[in-house]
Amino acid sequence: MKLQKLLIILFTGLFISGIAIPMQAQEQVNTRIGDLEFTHSFENGYPTDRTIAKLFNEMDFQRACQAYIWSIPLMSFAQWQYAYKKKNWIPTEPGRAFFAMLRLYSPKKAFMDRSWVIPDVEKAK
Repeated sequence: MKLQKLLIILFTGLFISGIAIPMQAQEQVNTRIGDLEFTHSFENGYPTDRTIAKLFNEMDFQRACQAYIWSIPLMSFAQWQYAYKKKNWIPTEPGRAFFAMLRLYSPKKAFMDRSWVIPDVEKAK
């Protein structure tokens, strides 16, 4: 009887201190997308199913945002082309001076020996 009481006291003390029965404790990490839960610890554990779903949703959201940001220049250029489709390609104001500039990258020999002539600016059709 004394041995039984002694064992009960011993196991109760060990259980309370966490030495005897290692429990599978979950660790939570606070992030800007919410709490992420891991089995055991963050370093040695695995993410829970709920955390995995939350992370995949966040990755999908980030990819969608990035695709939208990357498409802005293309869409704005397409809108600019659409706006000037029926007008001159280079928008000018009547009665105001207009200066055309030409920039050549790696010009060829014909430009250097002046046998190539710059064509006139024409109205877009």
